[in-house]
Amino acid sequence: MHSLVAGQSDLRKTIEHAQRADRLDGTFSVTVSAAHVPYGTSSVIEQEVASAISARYEWSYMELQRAPIDIRVFIDGTWALIGVRIFDEPLSRRAYRVVNLRGALRPTVAAALVRIATSAGGRPRVWDPFCGSATILCEAAEQGYEVWGTDIDPEAVEAARENLAAVNREYWNRIECADSTSPKTWKKHQSATAVVTNLPWGKQVAIKSKQALYDSVGAGAAEFVRRGGASVLLTTEPKLIEQRLKRDGAVQIEERRIGLLGQTPTILVLQPAK
Repeated sequence: MHSLVAGQSDLRKTIEHAQRADRLDGTFSVTVSAAHVPYGTSSVIEQEVASAISARYEWSYMELQRAPIDIRVFIDGTWALIGVRIFDEPLSRRAYRVVNLRGALRPTVAAALVRIATSAGGRPRVWDPFCGSATILCEAAEQGYEVWGTDIDPEAVEAARENLAAVNREYWNRIECADSTSPKTWKKHQSATAVVTNLPWGKQVAIKSKQALYDSVGAGAAEFVRRGGASVLLTTEPKLIEQRLKRDGAVQIEERRIGLLGQTPTILVLQPAK
C-alpha cells in the first residue's frame, strides 16, 4: 500500500483544487471497498493506506470519522483505484431523488454511463429501456440531453416520472410502461441516438430468464448500433450479451469493469465495427 500511494498517486494536486472551495483542516479519513483481496481485510488495508498517506503528506488520520478529505480506495483482486472525495456531502445525494426504489443505480455511476455514451459530442437523444426510478435519465437531463424511458413495472414508472419531473417538468410524460424485451418497443424508440441502461441483475429485481432477457437486449442493441447509435449497458453478465452480439459482426464491443455494491459489473460500450 505504501508503494501504491507513493508511486502511483499524486493527491496533492487534487487537494490544491479543493482548498479553493472547501474548508480543510489537515485531517483525512479513509474509506475502503475491497473484494477478492488475498492480503488483508478492509480494516487492515485502511490502516496501511492511512499510514502511507500520513507519512507522505503529514496529514492527521481521523479513524471512524469522515473528514473533509476522504480517501476512497477500491480494490478487486490485484486491481486498485484511489480517489479523493472533497465535498462535505456525498455526490450521490441528488436533488432529483424524490422517490427512491430498491435497486436504484448510484447517481455517480449513472452520470459516468451517460458521459461514456455521449462522448462523441452533439446533443444526444437518450433512451433507457429499463429505466427504474430514472437515475440515468435524470443525469442525462441535467446535462441538457433529450431523454425517454421505459419500464415494465408500473411502480417504477411512477417513481421515474416524479424524479424526472424534478429535473424538467416537461419530461414527466417521457416515461412509458412497456416491455423492453419486445422488438416493438425498440422500434418505437429508434429515433434515439444513445441507449444507456442498467440491466436487471436478478438480485433486487426478479428476472424469469437472464438468457432470454439478454438475447432480446442484444438483438435490439445490435440493430440500434447498425443504425449509427451508441449503446452503453451495465451488466453483471457480460458474456450472455456478448454471445448474442458476436453473431453480428457489425458491432464492436468494449468492456470496462467497475466495483459496485460488492460486485464487479461490466460496462459494455457498443459501437459500429470499424
